[in-house]
Amino acid sequence: MAYSKARRLADLMSAASAEVPSSKRTLADDAVATAKIADDAVTSAKIADDAVVAAAIADDAVVQAAIADDAVDEARLQVSNTGTNGYALTYQSGNTGKLTWAEMTAGVTKASSTPSVAAEGTLFYNTSQDVLYFSNGSAWIALSNATPTTTGGTVTIPTKEYGASQNYDLGTDFSDNENTDGELTYTLASGTMPTGTSLPSSGNTALTGTVGGNVGTYNFTIRATDEENAYVDQAYTQVITRQPTGGSITTSGSYRIHTFTSSGTFTTYHANQAVEYLIIAGGAGGGGGWQAGGGGAGGYRTNVSGQTSGRGASAEASMTLSSATGYTVTVGGGGSSMSATGYGTHAGGSGSNSSFNGITSLGGGGGSSYWDSGGSYNGRSGGCGGGGASTNNGTGYGGSGTSGQGYDGGTEGTYTTPYSGGGGGGAGGNGGSGNNLNAGGTGTSSNITGSAVTRAGGGGAGNYNGAAGGSGGSGGGGAGKNYLGGAGGAGSANTGGGGGGSGNNGAASGSGGSGIVIIRYTT
Repeated sequence: MAYSKARRLADLMSAASAEVPSSKRTLADDAVATAKIADDAVTSAKIADDAVVAAAIADDAVVQAAIADDAVDEARLQVSNTGTNGYALTYQSGNTGKLTWAEMTAGVTKASSTPSVAAEGTLFYNTSQDVLYFSNGSAWIALSNATPTTTGGTVTIPTKEYGASQNYDLGTDFSDNENTDGELTYTLASGTMPTGTSLPSSGNTALTGTVGGNVGTYNFTIRATDEENAYVDQAYTQVITRQPTGGSITTSGSYRIHTFTSSGTFTTYHANQAVEYLIIAGGAGGGGGWQAGGGGAGGYRTNVSGQTSGRGASAEASMTLSSATGYTVTVGGGGSSMSATGYGTHAGGSGSNSSFNGITSLGGGGGSSYWDSGGSYNGRSGGCGGGGASTNNGTGYGGSGTSGQGYDGGTEGTYTTPYSGGGGGGAGGNGGSGNNLNAGGTGTSSNITGSAVTRAGGGGAGNYNGAAGGSGGSGGGGAGKNYLGGAGGAGSANTGGGGGGSGNNGAASGSGGSGIVIIRYTT
């Protein structure tokens, strides 16, 4: 059988392999040197896991020179701990040369307040100031500048009234470890200070000035800077008030009281200002001529809690002035007096109205007269009604008072001695009626000013006979006169009292008293 060349070559190789002794099949030590291994011939992929162990690496087999630059990077270096504030990896020669975490500030005393001075060279770190100090043996010396400190939060400066002096010591809120309060520089960091307020000048710590401008709450921040330009901010708030103006101002207890005896303006600088009031209109004049009626008092209104308005009405509703503005106050004048020398209209003049913020009290009604023409001998209506006249020509009825403000005037009786007219109505009662030397109606008391005062009494009636005319009602009513007495008495000014009636032909009656408006509020 013929063989191919390939077959004969294979047989020869097999025979040769069987003839090589086993001792010749192993490489001698160092037979394969590094130089005989091509670059990258052995890769990590060709080395089995754990094929190279520490025991298989001879001492000093791997030296620094054999490690390429950046061969071991941060990602390949692992440690068993992580850094914390004030710690670092440190070589510990006494611990077999290992790296370990150690406190960098070892040997530095740390505290939030300054300890007693230690030995020279000792270090102290103030944790509240973030400042490092060293000891010279007698004192702690700062190695760095500390930021000034403050009270913190928001400091409330005491409330000031418009026009008052401002004087607040900022030094109570700032401190510095090196500079005194006066060495700090104070500036406005944000917000708006009250008008007229000035920051301290160099060497001072006082916030000063005269307060002006708008009332309200001011919020602002002041910055204190030390001589090395370290600074700290402190927030402040301050309320500036301004009390209302107008009229004659007094105080009583917790109340501030504005009394208007003539027309004017009540100005408030605060929205939603709650106020109490007493509003009394002008009283009326009494009738002129024989046996005339007394003048009615001015209408009486109040909202003072626990007190009554005219005619026994309960105190009115509370009042709040919604806007910070001026409010007109009108004080009514008293009605004119009257004299008579013959038939005509001789009733006393009615009083004028008083008002404030939509509340109006009506002027008193004039008293009538025997000499009124047309047979009209009745008193006039008003806040309080005027008294009717005594006449042989008919009945002189009293004028009507207004509900919630005042009472009716008195009506004359039968035309007999002493021929007396009716008394004028008062805020607290009707004028006297009949032939009784009729007195004016009583007024009503108020303590809005801090003490009880009775106002708005009716005028007394005039009469033809008798020892005297009718007396004026308590609260400013003028007295009436008899035939020989002459002119009737005038109502008292600023009480709203009615004037007294005259007693004879040609004699003048008393004029009515002017009104009053009183406003108060708590301070």
